[in-house]
Amino acid sequence: MPPQLDRAELAKRFRNQGNDLVVQVASLMQGGILSAAAFSLIEILRTPGDVVVRLMLWLMSVGVAFFIFFRLVQRAPLLVRAGGDVLFMVPVMGLLETMLFAILATNTLGPGGWRYWYVAATLFAAAGFLATWLNLRALERTQYADDAEFVFHAYRATLRRVCVESIVLTGFTGALAVWILAMPSNWPYFVAFVSIHAVIVSITGVFGARGEVRDTDSLRQKLNVWSASDS
Repeated sequence: MPPQLDRAELAKRFRNQGNDLVVQVASLMQGGILSAAAFSLIEILRTPGDVVVRLMLWLMSVGVAFFIFFRLVQRAPLLVRAGGDVLFMVPVMGLLETMLFAILATNTLGPGGWRYWYVAATLFAAAGFLATWLNLRALERTQYADDAEFVFHAYRATLRRVCVESIVLTGFTGALAVWILAMPSNWPYFVAFVSIHAVIVSITGVFGARGEVRDTDSLRQKLNVWSASDS
């Protein structure tokens, strides 16, 4: 008799679909993004013009790529249903991340063309907000059993917080884009401007990553305590 899918196996596959899709799509996107980063670095070093600034923006782009991948993998176990936030928005975010590297690798945008990195970064932040909002919109209490209700409330609070943070980030990056594009291409303070921005991004990323780890560890500890009390 050929192998057959029974109800238990189908239920298991549907139950794990959200987690599996997030990890698979994120891993696929990360591979493409890191490939773009490698080619971009070669072109930055090979092509003259604002090399220091472009290298700083390249480092920021790599840091953002790893942070987003880390956040997606950390949250994957909490996802029950894969909707537009996974099937559509994650690839869109991957495309925009690739654009960050593509802009730094070319001189076809003219003198100071690297400044359009800030435009792509603004679009990327907006896409991040949309993905989080779609995730929040798809989240329902009925997706979690009674003994995991605290996970639902914690995850919803996290998504709401990230939505607010994404709005602030989009506005901040958009303001930087408008400011830096308004400056002449030979403005002497580009290095200082990008350096300060890099420090802000680094500090924000470190605190953001620590917060993700802290939230995940807290949920894991509560689940372990609950399991221990049941046994």
